[in-house]
Amino acid sequence: MKASETKIDRFLATSETTFAIPVYQRNYDWTIKECQQLFNDIIRIGSNNENAHFIGSIVYVHDDVYSATGLNELTIIDGQQRLTTITLIYSALFRLAKQMGDNTLVNRIQKMYLINEFAPETEKLKLKPSEQNNIYKNYWEVIERNAKDETLNISMVSDFIRDFLTLKNKEIPNKKDVYNIKTKNRIYFLERLENFQNQEPVVIEGNEKITIEHIFPQNPDPKWKFDLKEEYNFIRDNYLNIIGNLTLSGNNGKLSNKPFIEKRDMNEDNGEQGYKFSRLWLNRDLKEIEVWNKTEIEIGQRSDVSSAKEFYISVFKQLFELSPDVFFNTNLKERITTLNNIENSGREKDYEKLNDTYYFYTNITNTTKFERIKEALTLFGCEDELSIKYAAKQEEYISEYKDGQAVKSGILSNLEL
Repeated sequence: MKASETKIDRFLATSETTFAIPVYQRNYDWTIKECQQLFNDIIRIGSNNENAHFIGSIVYVHDDVYSATGLNELTIIDGQQRLTTITLIYSALFRLAKQMGDNTLVNRIQKMYLINEFAPETEKLKLKPSEQNNIYKNYWEVIERNAKDETLNISMVSDFIRDFLTLKNKEIPNKKDVYNIKTKNRIYFLERLENFQNQEPVVIEGNEKITIEHIFPQNPDPKWKFDLKEEYNFIRDNYLNIIGNLTLSGNNGKLSNKPFIEKRDMNEDNGEQGYKFSRLWLNRDLKEIEVWNKTEIEIGQRSDVSSAKEFYISVFKQLFELSPDVFFNTNLKERITTLNNIENSGREKDYEKLNDTYYFYTNITNTTKFERIKEALTLFGCEDELSIKYAAKQEEYISEYKDGQAVKSGILSNLEL
């Protein structure tokens, strides 16, 4: 099993390749609703000049299968609805280009995305049905049947894949390890954090002057051990690469492995290299910190909320940012009642923004809110990644969180995800 990242147009443009949809796959059943959602995303991404957008995974098996004429045949196991829809979009663009008389675009779309130019007529189409079902029966059906929580009726395929990779690579993939994910993904994630609600956004991707900085360094100066004492080993072994210990800096080389106070206050030759001089939003809170320890790193991963509703909104916004694909490829979208247009509907007060395009329903009881959160965390496989701490305020408090719901109503704080 191998996972890789690629753009969908490059994937479809792979030469001498056919994408085979096995007959056991469900029929193409996307309605106007799902197609409109994908189309809206494409328009939004193009309008905002975004470099990339995750549309979901496509699982395929090669298994050394070639056609009689030598074409590389990829059997699509998962993702055929998206792949088929995008192929239909290219087909529509092909027809539009013909109507416009743009022969260059006609040839480009047809020969790159719709056909294999030099294949026989019977094998020209890139996307086609396949009669082969041995791959599904021998591999994917077995995984789906056994990787399932029978009690909750929830697929555990992602957990199986994580366990498989653990056995294969002799290393457990760390869900909290942000630094060792794909370079493009971690830069994208930190760029979104830096520019969240920022009216003066900073371009990080492709900016060679700004790089990712470990506040507690990867190879710390011995003074770190003196300052942190017993916390030193814990931070080194558990918190080094998590988001709470990462920031952005244009002076990574200068800051290097130095003790925290030196990194904070550095001003060599009036160069203002330290965190306290940084114009980046992510470094704003570092200016006032005296010791970079376990507590400060944990605060960097915390969101403070003062009501169950704020808690509910905060969790789902973070989960959507983490992986919108889960919302649209499971029943989660329906469970939290997601809409993409509520203007002038008279229901604005019952919905909150999930992102710039979608809204979700929030006028539900606190008990239901916690049930939905629990369901969502289970789907995302991060039910163990959320901890809740409660703070008293004006003699109101939540004393216990049990079985997915608050036992007493009150003030919520310190959401850690």
